[in-house]
Amino acid sequence: MASVLCMISCAEHDADIAPSSDDMVQVQFNVQTLDVDNEPMHAGKRAALHAPGTRAAETDATPLTDKANKIQYIIINTETGKSYEGTQTASDAGNDFGTIKVWIPGGTYKVFFAAFNESGDCTGMLHYPISSDRKIVPKIKANCDAFSYMNTSMKITTETNSVDVALNRCVGKVTLRLTDNFPDEIKRVHVYWLACTQIEMESGKVAGYENVDADLVVKNGVVDELSYFAMPDDYDMKLTMYDADDAEIGETHVKFQIIKKPPDNHSRQSIGCYQAKAVHHHNFG
Repeated sequence: MASVLCMISCAEHDADIAPSSDDMVQVQFNVQTLDVDNEPMHAGKRAALHAPGTRAAETDATPLTDKANKIQYIIINTETGKSYEGTQTASDAGNDFGTIKVWIPGGTYKVFFAAFNESGDCTGMLHYPISSDRKIVPKIKANCDAFSYMNTSMKITTETNSVDVALNRCVGKVTLRLTDNFPDEIKRVHVYWLACTQIEMESGKVAGYENVDADLVVKNGVVDELSYFAMPDDYDMKLTMYDADDAEIGETHVKFQIIKKPPDNHSRQSIGCYQAKAVHHHNFG
């Protein structure tokens, strides 16, 4: 049986120097906890996917430092279009990681935050290309564990001195486990699928894919696991079997979804919480 497991961020702004303008406000953004409660979800007795989804769970918040080591943000004034951007890493910030102070004028803002758990080749970033109509379009790109927050209409006044930023996971971790007893002639399984690794934060539109192209060695009837982070989309994973002479024996497809689930609290704007479900089952035996 093929089993796929799905678990469910320029210019720096100097926050230490107070500007001379009287209408500027120093706002402290508190990025302290993550909503990462995992709930098992099964798609039938012999499902190809076992899918722990993520859903907002304020009572089970996880400390930021347990799941992320980099934060990026962009804050856009909806009237002037001026943006304030920055990056904070756990290694540089130390105990202040997750506390970000920014001087901005009072007004209404679009606020975007992203946090990533980077390691080796697994990276993430919040970037913001300019659209054809000169608007900033924040996009989140990641092939690592990633979390996000947005508020498209945040009012900042002279009385605003602290804002809590509650992040939600915005990727699913897909783990392929091949659990059948493989015939002796199968020595290698080639895995190929297109993983969505970039989306527009505000619209949720897919903005980029990466090829997942890997070979899994079969040894004594056991195959290594393959794990990869991807964003919500419909997926078709192609598995091709080869013998010792590298001749193709056969292939199959495992189809699955990572889907977006709205936050329980609809007043909190966020990319959201994600679940996955099985739509296909194939038995190799």
